[in-house]
Amino acid sequence: MLGRTSLTVLVLAAAGTLTACATKTARVTVYQPSFDFTPPSTAPAGDAGVTIALVATQYPGQEAPAAPTVYAHSQQIPATVLWGLLAPELPNSMARDFEEALVARGFTLKGPYDSYEEMVYSDKRDTDLVLIPELDITLIVTDFSVKQNFKLISDNTYSIERGVAQLRGRVNLNAYESMTFTKLWLKSLDVPETSIEFDGNVEYPAQPLGIDPIREVSFRTAVAQALEEEMYSRVLQTAWDYLDPQEMQVLKQQAEEIRAKAGFEIRR
Repeated sequence: MLGRTSLTVLVLAAAGTLTACATKTARVTVYQPSFDFTPPSTAPAGDAGVTIALVATQYPGQEAPAAPTVYAHSQQIPATVLWGLLAPELPNSMARDFEEALVARGFTLKGPYDSYEEMVYSDKRDTDLVLIPELDITLIVTDFSVKQNFKLISDNTYSIERGVAQLRGRVNLNAYESMTFTKLWLKSLDVPETSIEFDGNVEYPAQPLGIDPIREVSFRTAVAQALEEEMYSRVLQTAWDYLDPQEMQVLKQQAEEIRAKAGFEIRR
């Protein structure tokens, strides 16, 4: 039989173990990515001689419903979850960096606008080109296994282990004549396909049939790191290369021809 002192020591030891476990769980936090692009050079303001209206980056599928909340093998995680919950800071960061890139290239910038329809007549009249970036990224859970966690004083639980997801897609840069909204130019930037590995941190009462991307901290962290390290800077650098002032001058001339044929006054 244990004495009072021995019993007290065991209770304290057990409490300490539980506290340590609780503290360890509390320290599990989602990685906070830093989405930032620094233009490699800076031209004088307006040096390119082209005025561009920037429309905020569009995300196909962003209006689709986010259900279900658990995603099985080969099931695509929709844009509402990807941009709304897993990487909510990326859209605003990309819009800001597109602005900085255009100004650094020497373009005169208008906007950004939420959509082309938001531009009033004078905005369209005083603009040479409308630029609309589209970010179409696919995130798919391709494989995962489940392990059983055996408990001594409670029901057994289950956790995800050795999960794999694929991140791929492209960014489209679309340039339009501002008055007729005629498309003049399209550049597609392929996003490098990235394999994401993760382990689960959530204990499920029954064997899970899929991944809960919101609750699984390791999954969210792996996705955020892949977007930051493999996708963001490459996309912005490629966009910088494509937004060459000389090429935009050629598009400006084409836009003026379209506007003249349509009977609109050419801005001088």
